[in-house]
Amino acid sequence: MALKRDIIKKLEYELMVLNQDASIKLKKKILDSDRQMVLASRAHAVKSEMLKEEEIESREGYETLLKQHLIEEKNQRARRFKVETQLMSWLQKYDIEMGDKQVELDEFTEKYDDEVQKCEKLEEQLAEQDKEYIPLMAEREEEYHQEMTEKMNKFLMEHAARVIQNAWREVLANRAEKKRLKKLQKKMQAVAAAAAAADKKGGKK
Repeated sequence: MALKRDIIKKLEYELMVLNQDASIKLKKKILDSDRQMVLASRAHAVKSEMLKEEEIESREGYETLLKQHLIEEKNQRARRFKVETQLMSWLQKYDIEMGDKQVELDEFTEKYDDEVQKCEKLEEQLAEQDKEYIPLMAEREEEYHQEMTEKMNKFLMEHAARVIQNAWREVLANRAEKKRLKKLQKKMQAVAAAAAAADKKGGKK
């Protein structure tokens, strides 16, 4: 009987140790999965921040270029105004100084026409840039949202696959553990039966 109790206690202790090990492994796997999710979430946040910074830099670059063009246009207008003022001054003197001043008048007229063409060309360039920039920013924003959506879907699918794989491994491990426990239980029953038979024979003697 003492041998039987010792065997049963030993088997019960082994069963308790196995249950504790299984519980510790399960908690560790859950912690690892949570840690992976946190790391992936942080990586996604960093990437999203980088894309936002890139968009801000692009917008700032456009605004800087636009300011430069506006300054240049302002300078062109100032030069044109100066030329117009000079031209008006020469026109007022035209009636008095017809001779040699006609040549200078033609030169100033040519300069004026040139400045007008430059201003018109600059205005056309600004209009073309606006036409290109507005659709470009809309396209860039659409690409950004599409990229973020695809990456988020990929991340969710990969994480779901890892969770399913881990769960399936747990199922397989639990099945193997159950088989082992059943074998252990059968072994305990066999030992108990053998001990009972031995006790029975001893009682007959």
